[in-house]
Amino acid sequence: MDLKKSDSSEDDNSTSVEIRIIVHVTEEFAQEYQMVQDEYEGNIRSPTAVAIRFLHESQHQSFANLLEECLRKEPPPSPQKEIMKKYDSIDSTSTKGKSMVMFLTDDCILLYPLHTVIKTAQYALFHTDGSEGRISCFLSRLHSGITWCQTKQTVSPPPKHHMHHVCSIPSSAAREDGFLTYERRWGREDWAYPFDLSGGAYIRQDMLTLLDGMESSQYSHPNRFEIHGNAAFASLFLSPKTRIAVPTRPYGLILAINRVQDVCQAPIASTDSSYSGLADPKSLKALLHEKKHLDLDRYRATHFNASHIGALFLEQTTSGSIDASFSLISIGHSSAPLPSVSVLIPVHSGPPSAAEHALLSILMQPMEEYLQHASDTHFNLLLSPMQVVLVDDRCADGSIDAMLAAANILSSTYASLSLVISDHRSSHNKKPGYPGETIVKEEKLAKSMCPAIYIDIVKSPRKGISSALNFGLTYCRSEFVARMDADDIAAPGRIISQLAALKANPSLSVLGMSTNIFRERDGAEHDGGTGDEYICTLPYRERDDRVIDGKQPPSTTSHIIRTSLPPTDTGFAAWSMLFSCTVSHPSVMFRKTCIKAICGYEESIQHAEDYHLWLKLTTQDCQSIRSLPDIGLWHRKHALLRAKSVNKSQKQLEETAAASEQAMLQLFNHANPNPMGHHSSHILAATLRKPDTAHSTSQLDEAANLLLQLEIRFLKKWSASLTECEVELIRLDCSERLGELATVLVHKFGRAAMKGDKGAWGLW
Repeated sequence: MDLKKSDSSEDDNSTSVEIRIIVHVTEEFAQEYQMVQDEYEGNIRSPTAVAIRFLHESQHQSFANLLEECLRKEPPPSPQKEIMKKYDSIDSTSTKGKSMVMFLTDDCILLYPLHTVIKTAQYALFHTDGSEGRISCFLSRLHSGITWCQTKQTVSPPPKHHMHHVCSIPSSAAREDGFLTYERRWGREDWAYPFDLSGGAYIRQDMLTLLDGMESSQYSHPNRFEIHGNAAFASLFLSPKTRIAVPTRPYGLILAINRVQDVCQAPIASTDSSYSGLADPKSLKALLHEKKHLDLDRYRATHFNASHIGALFLEQTTSGSIDASFSLISIGHSSAPLPSVSVLIPVHSGPPSAAEHALLSILMQPMEEYLQHASDTHFNLLLSPMQVVLVDDRCADGSIDAMLAAANILSSTYASLSLVISDHRSSHNKKPGYPGETIVKEEKLAKSMCPAIYIDIVKSPRKGISSALNFGLTYCRSEFVARMDADDIAAPGRIISQLAALKANPSLSVLGMSTNIFRERDGAEHDGGTGDEYICTLPYRERDDRVIDGKQPPSTTSHIIRTSLPPTDTGFAAWSMLFSCTVSHPSVMFRKTCIKAICGYEESIQHAEDYHLWLKLTTQDCQSIRSLPDIGLWHRKHALLRAKSVNKSQKQLEETAAASEQAMLQLFNHANPNPMGHHSSHILAATLRKPDTAHSTSQLDEAANLLLQLEIRFLKKWSASLTECEVELIRLDCSERLGELATVLVHKFGRAAMKGDKGAWGLW
């Protein structure tokens, strides 16, 4: 458990944390408990006011007594199953003076500093905008990538279609997540389990009310407390509009070694062969004596689709190692550091203000990594050196000039930043050699602890985004290439999260991220918004105003239209890709060799080039693409649609439909998937993508039969690759798609259309 503050530079003098650790010490583990107690009570250094106290169960002090002491005593501490926390105030006027309780068990891992977790939890619990139900709890072990309930061995899909992202309090902190929230009625399994001692956070007064409504025997043991607490919590605090909040990224995991499982017979999570095996508590004693530490970086970089993970990762000690990202390669007449990551940005039109915001959101990421680790002289920066490739795709609005001006101002702002700008547009697009035309603080490049960024500007020889991307890709010198559009915004932490995940998962080709789709409006603008939009603060907005040399903030407000939470399981992502593009193109990072192996982007496709590319990958390997649950991109939708944009959207729909149909036909080896029916594969594929466009009952019935055939063939083709969770997610999704076809059938053609066992209604 890391008690230090995260990446916030704010003064937190008002922040206080009281930790109460209830332990049941047996003679066998007495020495180890004392070691832990001595370490925590004697060596805690935290910028927040932290009070730690160990409470020991005994014949005279039961768990129930200690729990009541923690909750009721003033100033109010807070319970945990084994570690108990209270966070009494936060640097926000909206939550100041409010207290909350957070529970943790002895097998929980916090992946981020305690300050980060508690700050988000308290903001969620005391957040209200008057338009939604009360938030009753913050479940820190859940996130949109949790799809499997390990304890019940069943699928547990998140209610993604009913979630929305609430942005955090605007601050100067580098990474402010906010939270996702949904109504409990839409959850199932883990997502409908509101009272959780493994990372659940609650308003303290609610916990006092909860205890008052329970018999002491119902909370005489942690497991009894959780079981009976869930029933009491539901009756006291849950209503149809009550909401649950969860993090936007993984905050916590459960190792699933728990010495209290004798009460409930909860199964221990099984150990996957790819992980280090979990040992029993006795064998873990040796690791404690050897002062071994958990490898939090590896936990963060590894995808777990369940909270209970059954994996033990220990830090590896290395000496004299050199980060591979700092190896040198020869280009032309000079040597240059091989970039750790290349960022590919085609630029056709920004506008300029959006383009400079987009570039700054990328350039600040290695700077933030540096600022976070500046005091550690032995730390090798993961994101440095970074390369940014700007592809001039007939840009005529000044966006590239604005981006370069912003980059130079950023370099002037941060003395430690080394920036090299090479404009190859006037040199017939020769391969980049360093040093380039513009050099800023080149002497810093020799110091690995100083962030270095190379910006290459090239001009695409052919029009169109596919050509621009293929051409720009030849200039990308890293194996890892991140995509961005010139009017979008990368969220803080995006690049480092993707790079770490790809390095930790060598079989993965493409990694997307969750995306906030937003628009900006001024006071006079009326563009037909739905009213279901949420005002937000864009990342780097405040930093923009500081860096861009005194410019006034624009007189606009930003609104989240929706939050896209794509599939985080590879097999399910490949299945979903049959029906629509489920990976946001400007959010991805990919391996360059994997994209080159399939000949890159198809240049005859100009409006669905990404979807076509992803399908080429997933039809060859169903484990090649997935997304992180973290919100990594803010995707801009321009408010005013012109005739040209409408025409582009129509062409995109046509190209998308054609790619989807071809992917479906590949599962049938390009044979007619509907030989006895009246409708073509083109019509049926379109019906599966958008059921409400059907013109007849036979169209819906035949589409339903095609869907079931697709499910059978997909599961058979990839039977050796799919996990149990992925198979169940696919079956559940197929059932939901059948239900949508059946619903449209009845809605458009009446109850008379429900006849027959082999139609959409009967199959559902």
